[in-house]
Amino acid sequence: MAPFLLGAIQRETGITSEKELEDVALANTTRVFHFKKQDAIDNIFPFIRFPRMCTAVRQGFPVIMRDMSGDFVIESTGEVLGYPPPPGLD
Repeated sequence: MAPFLLGAIQRETGITSEKELEDVALANTTRVFHFKKQDAIDNIFPFIRFPRMCTAVRQGFPVIMRDMSGDFVIESTGEVLGYPPPPGLD
């Protein structure tokens, strides 16, 4: 489960099927993704700028963004990671 990554792939490729998006992500065995479209980059920007979130994901924890508050939470444990730092303060 990587909704931010799948969202970025969708914005980059235009693929709308969740199954196809997952297939694209899983087919990339290096797990290194390159995005050229700004909309795709913007979709993963919180992860790029928030190392604590990256660490949680690397450890296999699914991270979600809560709609009402905008903060990030480890879905399986409920641990609140907080908010990414504002631009220029990280």
